[in-house]
Amino acid sequence: MGVNVSTEDFATLEGFVNKSNDERAEILRNAGWEPEGQDNDIATFIGTDIVSAALIRSVTTVCLDKKEANMKEFYKADAEKLQQHFTATLQEYYKEIEMTKYQLTVANEKLLKQDKELSVYYSSITAETHVANMEIGKTDRAEYGHLQPYNNLPTGILIETEEEIWNNFVNEEENSSKSEGKKRCHVTSDGYDKKDNDAMVGVQASKPTESIHAYNFSNTKQRYHAKISTSICKISKEEIEQELQKIFNKERFQMEVSFKNGNQYLYVIFTSAQERLRLTNCIEIQQSVGRFYDDSERDCTHKKPIELCVDYIPAHATETDIKNVLEGELGHMTEITVWPIRGNSQFKKAKIMLEVICSDKHLIETWSLPMGDNNRIKITPKILSHEDRNTRTRYVAKVMGLDKEIGLKEVHSLMTESKAKEWFFNTRHELVVYFQYGKDKDRAVRTPFKINDKPYTWLQDSRGQQPFRGNSTIG
Repeated sequence: MGVNVSTEDFATLEGFVNKSNDERAEILRNAGWEPEGQDNDIATFIGTDIVSAALIRSVTTVCLDKKEANMKEFYKADAEKLQQHFTATLQEYYKEIEMTKYQLTVANEKLLKQDKELSVYYSSITAETHVANMEIGKTDRAEYGHLQPYNNLPTGILIETEEEIWNNFVNEEENSSKSEGKKRCHVTSDGYDKKDNDAMVGVQASKPTESIHAYNFSNTKQRYHAKISTSICKISKEEIEQELQKIFNKERFQMEVSFKNGNQYLYVIFTSAQERLRLTNCIEIQQSVGRFYDDSERDCTHKKPIELCVDYIPAHATETDIKNVLEGELGHMTEITVWPIRGNSQFKKAKIMLEVICSDKHLIETWSLPMGDNNRIKITPKILSHEDRNTRTRYVAKVMGLDKEIGLKEVHSLMTESKAKEWFFNTRHELVVYFQYGKDKDRAVRTPFKINDKPYTWLQDSRGQQPFRGNSTIG
């Protein structure tokens, strides 16, 4: 059978042959191999007694069990080896893709620089001068005389794209970054082609800008995220932090590891977009760690408190109740103005100044929040664009015929599962539901709406057309 067994596997049968038939049966019984009715068939077939037949069946069973265990162990080890090989292959492919993206980005940046230089160059000289420049590799225009020692004159000659650029990329990037500032001195805001001895005539001074160091993690809630997949990091998290400290003060960034869409990422968090840009464009980090990318979905860009309009606040709710709801999801309330709704004693509304601590995406996609078990407040940031405001009323459906005892608590789980963004009961006790996307609405109205095994009817739009009850009936 190809199975290696030992006396240890049959230790309970020691001395079996020298025992009487009754003693043999007792030994088998103590070993858990008590003779059974099926052993009669074996005994009849091979011409022996039932005890010997039980022994044969038991020994065969032990061998088969051991064979099964060996096979499971073998295939488990083989599967793990294949999985490791598959994972390693995927990581290699991913690294190759990332390197290709990086090379394309570098090539694109060089072409953009080339286009900018040539655009300025061709707009400032005649065709005859261009031909002369191409022949001698320089220009004799008077306004460029003071730049001659720096060898930084626009000549119209294309930026190199040969393979040596890639081999010496680090040195060339350092040199080009130094000379790029000088090249920009050629461009003026009121006419580059003026023949003046001073090439800087017409250059406008930049407006005063706020220092990126004006804000830090203690005095602002702004957060800008850069990410890299941990599967392509060249060094450990601790070593990455040391590399970052060569470029940034350790107080200027934070790090965390998190999962997104099933993948693990290392996030570096800053309080300014400029510092994040330094990281994503840093050649040294790309070579020592890997390429970081922006993750704007996690960004919080609100430097100052923003205004919120909050509707459907229960009349009995206090400012503390409102504060607790908002701080659990969106941010810290700094000011609040509450006023009643004329003709409605159940609800009131408020204008709130909120110091945002969540991401911009989460703020925009939060349409309503629960306040207790039986109320939801509507959240409308004043910064919403016209398109976002239209989206909030575009996809709407209703559930009609609900029993009076059914409230927001009973429908909460069904609403969250259907990806609804806002829902409330109207005066006819119909559940009005708003969705962010049409596909979510279509999926919801095609799913039977049941509470306590009782189905209720969906209306696909606010005009009450196309009732849909699902495929089930009342049981």
